[in-house]
Amino acid sequence: MEEWKEKTVSNYSLIAHEDIDSSHSISRNIAEGYSRRSIKEYLNFLNIALGSSGKYHSCIISFNKANLRIILKNL
Repeated sequence: MEEWKEKTVSNYSLIAHEDIDSSHSISRNIAEGYSRRSIKEYLNFLNIALGSSGKYHSCIISFNKANLRIILKNL
């Protein structure tokens, strides 16, 4: 039982770390694109930020599924 708890905490940590990284990536890419000279470069960085947004959304879904599994397992 303790091994399961350790793996769960480790999974939560990994998902949380990826979630934080992808959320930072969104704002950083928008800021970097804004400082570029051409609209083409700016749009490219917005596109990259959009990809990071998708990763962030995926992390949130994974986190919610993991939380649901823990709740169900503890019933």
